[in-house]
Amino acid sequence: MSEATRGAALWLLPALAVGAFLRLWGLARQIVVGDEIHGLIAAIDLTLPEILTTYRMTDHCIPLSALYRVLLESGVRLTEGIIRAPAVLAGLAALVLFPLGVARWRELDGGRGRAVVLGWLLAVSPSLVYFSRFARPYAEVLLLAPLAVAAFWHWWRGGGHRFAVLYAAAGAASAWFFLGSAPFVAAPLAWAAGELAWRRLRRRPEAAGLGLLALAAAGAALAVGIAAFLLPALPSFFRLVRQKAASARIGTGELGNVLLFQAGTTLPLLALLFWGLAVLGLAALLSRRPALGSLTLVLVVVQWTVLLLVLRPTGIHMAAVANRYVLVTLPIVLLWVAEGLGWLARRLEERGGGGGGAARGAVLACIGGLVVGGPYVRDLAFRIGSFAGTTNRLASSPAPTPLPPAAVPAAYRLIGEEPGDEAVVEAISDHTAIYALGPVMALARVHGRPVILASDRAWRSDPGFAFRTIVPADPRAIERSGGRFVVLQLDAPRIRALERAVAEGGPMPPPSPSDRRAVVRARRFALVLTRAWGEPHLVSGDVLVWDLARLPRSAARD
Repeated sequence: MSEATRGAALWLLPALAVGAFLRLWGLARQIVVGDEIHGLIAAIDLTLPEILTTYRMTDHCIPLSALYRVLLESGVRLTEGIIRAPAVLAGLAALVLFPLGVARWRELDGGRGRAVVLGWLLAVSPSLVYFSRFARPYAEVLLLAPLAVAAFWHWWRGGGHRFAVLYAAAGAASAWFFLGSAPFVAAPLAWAAGELAWRRLRRRPEAAGLGLLALAAAGAALAVGIAAFLLPALPSFFRLVRQKAASARIGTGELGNVLLFQAGTTLPLLALLFWGLAVLGLAALLSRRPALGSLTLVLVVVQWTVLLLVLRPTGIHMAAVANRYVLVTLPIVLLWVAEGLGWLARRLEERGGGGGGAARGAVLACIGGLVVGGPYVRDLAFRIGSFAGTTNRLASSPAPTPLPPAAVPAAYRLIGEEPGDEAVVEAISDHTAIYALGPVMALARVHGRPVILASDRAWRSDPGFAFRTIVPADPRAIERSGGRFVVLQLDAPRIRALERAVAEGGPMPPPSPSDRRAVVRARRFALVLTRAWGEPHLVSGDVLVWDLARLPRSAARD
């Protein structure tokens, strides 16, 4: 490691500490919810050969589902920590590798300064924090795809064929984890072909002797790597494409929300600052290092164009989903922002007669503004807590609209007034609520305690799972969860409808047949809990509460 790299590493330690804190704090109480469930269901529904050869509409990640299956077959019980470990490790690795790679990059002037700024931007980026805590493939792709592009650049600039091998391997692995990253990892091939054509027009020799034949070989190696996992699953892949491709369009408003997600703020002025710095940094990069600048531009343009305008997969009309498909470009955008801040610092130094205090102050002010305008300073406990894996906890999503005070059952306030911080077990009888947890989150803000979900969905009773944040709707399992208060809403759909009406400013919809079925299930479950524990210790309207601390230890075992 060079002296410059060692110096950058020391300066990066505070950013790494902050980034690690945001990615790890409260992770043990973050509920397994939403899209994290897809891979788990695939792991128990399919055999290992079926997992490796089957794409599903629910978008389970094949390598992660295969890992879960292998662990289950080896007798390992899956916990929250196990299923999130790949994403956490990938997110932490990116915090180290990307800035240090920039510090060593000869093409970037002031590499150490850029590395430190980039390190802080990576550390506090809300989207990167969110997906580093999420049991889905995005954090892994955010590590593998930029690594593949960096390897391609070093190879194309004469770094040796080992970088070509690394490009093909990392690029194929990235596409295996998430097919949506394929345009990004293939884009350098198109860029290099364009550079070759430009050199031919300008009658310039090819740098480092690399030409069309070498480029074709690199492309073939990438194609072979992708084919290795795609061909065995080709029938299901074609079904997936027919089901998901070109099914929606993203509107201007949602595209604007994607820009807010990438900037990591709900404040338009801060998002304007973020993207202004990105454009400034791109312009500076194109001016000083046109080859590198044009490559980064091609990466972003190809990914956004192919995914948002050409393929348009299912859900692309929703900003939170569209953001996932272009998330792989975020490290590139953050590099542009770091370049923009570097350009700004240089201009201030030149105007100030060479003094660097004002320049450093301006850079710190810009980064500080993005941090303060992000979700963690304003509401850390809300953004990183029991529901940190739900979409509306993501970076630029506003907090759920509070329920009117009169609509909040008194039981939740009384629970909040009790001493201690033991968890509240929410018994979920409405199956759709496991994906639409807005009311539970809104009520959790009232009592301020961690939350555990108890649901009667069959997969939660699988013996291979040992989750602590989501348990079977069984009195014994609930007692073992470590929660204290068990809350059962006899009419949870009404609360959900009210929460939605408040958020959208519309009328309360009438109950649907599924709502009425959920009420029936809740009343049946109330009888089960009453037989196990006796009458509820608190009844507040249609909300029943049992305090497990007041039960005899053998109550649920009799």
